[in-house]
This record gives sequence, C-alpha cells and structure tokens, in this order.
Amino acid sequence: MRSTWFGSNCRFLLGGLCLAASAALFAAEGGNGSQGAEAEIRKVIALYAQGTYEGDAEKLNSVFHPKAVMNGYLGDHPLLATPQVFIDEMQRAPLEAAGVPYRWEVADVRVAGKIASATLLESGFPGGEEFTNYFHLIDDGGGWKIISKLFTQTPMEDLRARLEGATEGIPPQDAATTAQAPRP
Repeated sequence: MRSTWFGSNCRFLLGGLCLAASAALFAAEGGNGSQGAEAEIRKVIALYAQGTYEGDAEKLNSVFHPKAVMNGYLGDHPLLATPQVFIDEMQRAPLEAAGVPYRWEVADVRVAGKIASATLLESGFPGGEEFTNYFHLIDDGGGWKIISKLFTQTPMEDLRARLEGATEGIPPQDAATTAQAPRP
C-alpha cells in the first residue's frame, strides 16, 4: 500500500512542480512568450523596411538568415533567387535618393514557438510599384531572421486601401510597424 501511495503522490508533486515552473516562466515572459517574439519580429521587419528605403545593404543583410531564399513575381515574371539580388538592387538605386513616397505596413504576424510568418505591404516604389511580401522567420538561437521572402506586385487600389492610415517617417529599428518615408 505504502509504495502505491508514495508513487502516485510523488507523480502528483512532480507534476505540480512542473506546472509551477511553467507558470513562472510564462510570467517572466510577460504572460505570453509569443508577444515578446512578435515585438522582436516587428523590429526585424521595420529594419527590413528601413534598409529597403535607405538602400542600406548592411541593414538588409542583418535581417536575412544566411540560407534565406527569395521568390516571387515582378509583373508576370517569376524571380527565384536569394535575397542578394534584392539587396544589390536596393543598394544600387536607394528609394530615399529617388525621393519616392515609400510606405509600408506590417499587416500580420503569427508566431509558433521558434518559427513565424509576417505580411508586409509596401507602396511608393518608382513607377508606382506596390508589393505584398510574405516572410517566414526563424529563431535558430541567434535571434529572429527572415528565412524566406515570397512577394508579388499588388494591384494599386487593393494596397492603397490597406495602407490608409499609415503614419509618417521611417522609424528607428524598434519603432512602430507602419511608416511613410519623409519627402525630401
């Protein structure tokens, strides 16, 4: 009898200790670990947008994982590449220097443990180009990085409606998730 009582109560006590430890970890993460992760992911996307506007290769390289891929459509033409193609183009012809009214908004972020997805809407590229970007991110122990970028040009009227209300100014790395580039 005694060993049965001890065994079942020991499992109960250990389960309670595990539950208490989990609750303490949950509280230490602000009640929801994914909220902290979401804030970090939004910072990564803000830095991506800032690097895109400024044509800053260092900022853009810092947000992409070394094994990242980039795929999508420019009009009817598929582009299957690494992010380096995009980074080189942004560095060659910075939006900031072109004086275009670049705007962006993080429309969605979803976190599941150490992986996440984010949707970024952009407008104000030369020629009126507007883009919808779907990012997959991973935290492999070195912080959140974009591992995959999937993009397409977006019909202007669709994106304009979704970007209404975006605030002005390219934000610093830890700022809000919407911006309009300052006009020179």
